[in-house]
Amino acid sequence: MAYDGGEDPFMQRTSDLIEQLTTLHKQQVGTLSPASSEDPRPLATREIDEYFHRSERIIELERELSLALEEERRKTV
Repeated sequence: MAYDGGEDPFMQRTSDLIEQLTTLHKQQVGTLSPASSEDPRPLATREIDEYFHRSERIIELERELSLALEEERRKTV
């Protein structure tokens, strides 16, 4: 559910980050489709690799969201 309420770059940025985080968290708990069947590695190896890759991406997105929120907080103080 992306932000479409105008030209507010902060709201657009945070909305996009939250949407990406939501998707990754859903994948982490297995609610979305798993790895590509074209990957020749055993399923368990793929799942573990993808889990850790998503975990790293979640951490990156959470840091980016935290920085965006901190920047916005500083503007309002």
